Amino acid sequence: MERPVLVDQQVALSAYLDSLLREVPIEFEAGAEKPAAVHLLRQPAAVEEESVAAPAEVGARLAVESPLPDWVETRFQCLLFDVRGLTLAVPLEKLCGITEWADGVTKLPERPAWFLGVMTYRERQAGIVDTAGVVMPERLDGTTTPTAYAHIIFFDEGRWGLACERVDQVITLGKDQVRWRTSRTKRPWLAGTVVDHMCALLDIDALADMIKAL
Repeated sequence: MERPVLVDQQVALSAYLDSLLREVPIEFEAGAEKPAAVHLLRQPAAVEEESVAAPAEVGARLAVESPLPDWVETRFQCLLFDVRGLTLAVPLEKLCGITEWADGVTKLPERPAWFLGVMTYRERQAGIVDTAGVVMPERLDGTTTPTAYAHIIFFDEGRWGLACERVDQVITLGKDQVRWRTSRTKRPWLAGTVVDHMCALLDIDALADMIKAL
């Protein structure tokens, strides 16, 4: 008897997240969840347009010494969002706001494929990043275009925005609900795995540093 499709997807997703913790890429398929209400976050500070120009692999050389980011407390909130069938979590306190994808994103010449362009957000210029192109380039197959993205999540005081297909929900986590990585010489953006939600937790500060180094 064949196993149910849902079971196969859960096993595949678990294997993919485990591979990230081991820093070994693997393919998977996973379904998305129904989105819930999300509140806009605090006002971003002054922003200057950043220059970016090199392949995304450069960022993998950045190392994070501490296994726990400085924003980790006993309990903390995270925003869940979807990119190419994968659910990611990001600490709420590190975000500046969320907006819908709009025609206001202006593509710049001679920029890498993961750099989608710039847009004005609250009177500031922000660089818009193809999330998949930066954190999991192995999942790119040329089928996703900027028009497939629905939202932009701003971070690093509004300097950058992560393009995503769907914003899901805000969750509250305890420190013990995350399977933390103990070494991050590769994929410094990956802080760990949220066990109950089977999703990767981003270290947003490390991600910002990686993008700036590209």
